[in-house]
Amino acid sequence: MLRRIFRRPSKQQGMTLVELLVAMSLVSILLLMFFSSNLFVQRLVSRWKESNSLAIHGEMICAAIEKDLERSVSLRTEDSLTFKIRLESGDSVIYRLDSLALWRNDRRLNERGFLCQDLKLERKFFEKRNSFDIFVNGSLMHRLELVAATIVMQYKAKRETFSVLGRLKNEAEIR
Repeated sequence: MLRRIFRRPSKQQGMTLVELLVAMSLVSILLLMFFSSNLFVQRLVSRWKESNSLAIHGEMICAAIEKDLERSVSLRTEDSLTFKIRLESGDSVIYRLDSLALWRNDRRLNERGFLCQDLKLERKFFEKRNSFDIFVNGSLMHRLELVAATIVMQYKAKRETFSVLGRLKNEAEIR
């Protein structure tokens, strides 16, 4: 029995050196293809996560601004990067852009790594121009005044602009 185990194979059995080299090169090519495709998929997922987290973050900030605009009775721009909203409850909310950070009163809205590069506020008017009337909250409006807030944000290499339109409560005063 031991003789069978330790017996040398005949020339018909085993592989030649050329066959061994061909097999090793095929395996190395397959491994190279696997690892390069794996790296490509990881980079793709990473870019998707960056884009998705920037979109979620920007939408969260826009929702906060829109909520404050809907409850406002007056809006005042203090300088090009600061605006103050007086709410119907009597409280005031100040949005300011300072050193790539967006602040709502004394609370930072954007997390670290998310850079706010620009903040703009402008008035928009819509008027009746044809036979279609504009209805807002069930009442007929021939002229509608909105406020547009625009924020430019960046996260790593991805840069995106977010906008929100808000109708001021009771035709609020804008300065």
